[in-house]
Amino acid sequence: MKKLSLLLFAFILNIQMLVSQSGTHDLPSSSVQRPKVNLRIEASAKEIESFGMKLQSLQVDITNRLNQSNILVEEGADNPMLVIRLKALECGTQLASYVQLALFEQAELVRNKTIVSAMTFSQASLITITKEDFSHEVTKTVNAMLSAFIIDYNKAFAQ
Repeated sequence: MKKLSLLLFAFILNIQMLVSQSGTHDLPSSSVQRPKVNLRIEASAKEIESFGMKLQSLQVDITNRLNQSNILVEEGADNPMLVIRLKALECGTQLASYVQLALFEQAELVRNKTIVSAMTFSQASLITITKEDFSHEVTKTVNAMLSAFIIDYNKAFAQ
């Protein structure tokens, strides 16, 4: 238990460094017509697929769900960036998995009118699971985060 706690602590520190290093994203402002996002999944395919999850299937599922919710997934410089970050760390028979869904949009600073990339939505979770449950539990976590995002994003466009 002590070893797992230390590994989780190291894992969280590593994730915090990754998030802080992700820094700026070159993202122009969103369209004012129909909501659109540019979807990016940040995960090691080799790492994730070794636990039974296919990144391409996850991307297709997320794209379909967003499109069904009236949010178009479309690559383009004018679209906000919806980022899904997945990281897994093996701890014996258990996995510690970090899952984040974040939206980056351009924003103008009031103090000097500079345009910057701003994280305008974010949810993250750290879950411990067995290797066998990885795909199911991560998908369930992503779907819960996606549901919250869809509600908030559509609400913002309805105003």
